[in-house]
Amino acid sequence: MGTGKNTTLLALNAIDGKVIWQTIPAGDPNKNYITQGPPTVWKNIALIGHATSSGPINPDLKGKVTAFNRTNGEKLWSSTNTVGPRIQHENATKNGGATIWSG
Repeated sequence: MGTGKNTTLLALNAIDGKVIWQTIPAGDPNKNYITQGPPTVWKNIALIGHATSSGPINPDLKGKVTAFNRTNGEKLWSSTNTVGPRIQHENATKNGGATIWSG
């Protein structure tokens, strides 16, 4: 499960609810990054999308997906969803950064 504003991913034991592992933050929670939806699990990878909360607009934020190892929570990779002039400088506040609400 994603932890919202903490921008981490948790693996919980389905029987007793105890935390098996928790990832490092995948986004900067001080810049309104959040992990909104549940991860998508594919083979040994847990993918989580990042979005911005409804707080103040931060032009530096871009949507991204981060992949973690499903068995131990190790970060494998992270990919920014958008790049280029459409979301840079003065365009950032009017066009946003294509946030990703789920894996």
